[in-house]
Amino acid sequence: MSKPDWQDAFKSCMTRVMFELKLTRAMLEFLCAISVDVHWDRRAFGGLTYPDNWIATERALEKRGLIQRKPPREVSKLTGPPWLLTPVGVSVVEMLKVGGLFIEAETAKKQLAARRGRL
Repeated sequence: MSKPDWQDAFKSCMTRVMFELKLTRAMLEFLCAISVDVHWDRRAFGGLTYPDNWIATERALEKRGLIQRKPPREVSKLTGPPWLLTPVGVSVVEMLKVGGLFIEAETAKKQLAARRGRL
């Protein structure tokens, strides 16, 4: 049985001596939003000229093996974001909660608006 793609992607963050997973604020916000089934689109708060739009963030999280696209049959009856957490993503979100770094979607939206001078 072959390993899932997300498992190989996550394995690239690990070496024999250490484990390192770097996430930007945009990645943390995106990951936390997906974990509570909220569609997080940073474009709504600044346009495509901002380098932290959801497209780049999605790719970065997929590359790390933390999220994956939902199957087409689930996306067709879309009620939430078109992504889901991988088992590793679920574990990372739990670590964020335990460590006090979990970002609620509404809090993230307010903070982003404040950083961009929209409050």
